[in-house]
Amino acid sequence: MYDKTLDVFRDYYRYEVIQGAERKNVERIPEAAFREAIANALIHRVWDVESQIRVLMFDDRIEIISPGGLPSGITEEEYLSGKLSVFEENMNLTEDERTVYKILSRTVLKSISEIAPYVSFGKSKTIQILKDLIQKGIVTDEGKGRGTKYIIK
Repeated sequence: MYDKTLDVFRDYYRYEVIQGAERKNVERIPEAAFREAIANALIHRVWDVESQIRVLMFDDRIEIISPGGLPSGITEEEYLSGKLSVFEENMNLTEDERTVYKILSRTVLKSISEIAPYVSFGKSKTIQILKDLIQKGIVTDEGKGRGTKYIIK
């Protein structure tokens, strides 16, 4: 379904223009943003609810509706203000650990190069925080050296 959705996107939201002697691809909506939104809808979909992910395509926007809801123990106000769920708050994380934790996933392994752009501190500090989260039993790692990836336990 992911690949078919991307094909439809490319048919309707990407086109070529000729400028002088060059052909350029133009995207009406950034494909990278669309891919990320579709991947998130598929990964975070609540599969035990009999419902479909809806993708509505308009000239100026795309709306993606995925069945699901807020995690138990968190209100809409807490979610919108960026607060973590009760479970996450009970893990006694530092502010920096929470920042890294929010970027990680329970289903997708992420490398340091996929995490580092989303934090305000350097790579070395990010790696140290990941090691601290591993020691606390919250995160696990797979691979070695540059191939190391992280995931929430």
